[in-house]
Amino acid sequence: MTPKKEDITTKFERNTTADIAYTIFKPLADSIAMKKPHLKRDLKKTNMNVTPEQFVAVFLLAFIVTTFLVLPLLYLVVIPLFAKMLKLSGFILSVVRTLILLIPLYTFLYFWGSGGLWDKFPTLPKRKAKARGKKIDLYLPYAATYIASMAAANATLPVIFKSLASQKEKKKGLSLWLAKAFEGDEEKEIYPEICKEAAKIYKDITLLGLDAVTALKNAIERAPSPKFAEFLQGIFSTITSGGDLKKYFLNSAEHYMEDNKQKVRDDMNFVALMAETYVVVGVAMPIFILIILIITQWISRGAGGMDASTLYLIIFGLLPTIHLSFAGLIYSKTKQR
Repeated sequence: MTPKKEDITTKFERNTTADIAYTIFKPLADSIAMKKPHLKRDLKKTNMNVTPEQFVAVFLLAFIVTTFLVLPLLYLVVIPLFAKMLKLSGFILSVVRTLILLIPLYTFLYFWGSGGLWDKFPTLPKRKAKARGKKIDLYLPYAATYIASMAAANATLPVIFKSLASQKEKKKGLSLWLAKAFEGDEEKEIYPEICKEAAKIYKDITLLGLDAVTALKNAIERAPSPKFAEFLQGIFSTITSGGDLKKYFLNSAEHYMEDNKQKVRDDMNFVALMAETYVVVGVAMPIFILIILIITQWISRGAGGMDASTLYLIIFGLLPTIHLSFAGLIYSKTKQR
């Protein structure tokens, strides 16, 4: 018998580590979070399921654990073991140990220095929100097309967001094996991060009893992507002005798909340019240089010519670096396409 699938409105996640950390550091975490009003806004965009106070408490706990557990382990066990394996002198070992002892002192001065308490707060929420925004921008054209197809079938707004949040597919290969081995989720979202935002909107409407306009307003405030916020703002404006929502979805889907096609064309042009550059810089030029160097060494043999180790350095050092650099550039540009 197939188990009943859990409805998206009844799924809640608790962060046990955050709860324990907040219990330990409650007064200090409350005072720090109170001075950081922007932290709450950033955490809303990250989908981390923690309050600002819990986030500060987890950071404090991580700092304590690193200072009093990880660093002593490095100082007393790991560093002496590596020193023995590498046969390091006593002086070098003392220098390494001193540097390790200075890490917590430097960290303390960094966060509690002249700039004030936590003025240099970690930027993890902003970085995570930015990463989520990039994922949303990547899949928004396809999600908008799906929403337009649902709207064309006369589906209501809550039904559209519920259906969008439920769009998942079964994992494959190693991901599926790991999910089964560690009792994880065996399904992944078809539209990453967009499904989570759609689920939040649906929960606001059905579970909290908010109207669609208020739910959309809340979603706009916590949207990590400006483009997604603009899309939701368009829905909000269409509803409040009494416009045709179906027509808005169709026009938005067409607009985002055209924009996506242009980005794909730009990426392909970049790859084509890199391919042409690679033929010259990564293939033709190294061959030409090697031929010249080998001829030069052969002519000047015994007369103080270039040493063979220089050739080995170019062949096994410079050439792989050139190839890996081009591969990294192309991969970073096209890995999500």
